[in-house]
Amino acid sequence: MTKHPFENLLLNDNKIVAENYVLIQPTPHVAPAAYLHSIYKGLTELEIAEMEKQIHQKLPKELFDFYKLYNGAQLFSGALSIDGLRRNFSRNVDASRQPFSMETTNVDERIRNAPANAVFFGGYDWDGSLVYCCHGAEGVFRCDRESAEPLNRWTSLRDFFDQEIDRLSMLFSKDGKQIDEDRPTVPN
Repeated sequence: MTKHPFENLLLNDNKIVAENYVLIQPTPHVAPAAYLHSIYKGLTELEIAEMEKQIHQKLPKELFDFYKLYNGAQLFSGALSIDGLRRNFSRNVDASRQPFSMETTNVDERIRNAPANAVFFGGYDWDGSLVYCCHGAEGVFRCDRESAEPLNRWTSLRDFFDQEIDRLSMLFSKDGKQIDEDRPTVPN
């Protein structure tokens, strides 16, 4: 990845920078401590190896490089979540500011017909659909919770982030309110 996928989001001056995360654009209409975007600090190579051990496979290079920059994110009030290494399962507020675990969709709730080389790394809250990439296959794919049959395809991880951030940006106002709550936040 030549450019940071969340570079434009991080330009927002209305943010809180903490040790392990950045919170961007408060959304008090959602909840008192809610933010439009939560982006988590990248992982060391040892932490990535720990995550790979948890999901029982190596990450494709493009995804490996992404996790060196970011340990996942919650974008557009959770409309799109990028999973990562969950370091702590405590329920206090600070501990809750971390990504969903990649172990859930890759091991615990793995789709039965998923290709063996598929690595699930995120999903959409609207319909529970998932995003994944595969070793040896170019692109990022979206599928529903029951079948790994692709519903959408992007040519690369960079393309996925660029297109989805642009598309989702059009569905939310500058203050983080969803413009039309009845409009699906998943791609067509």
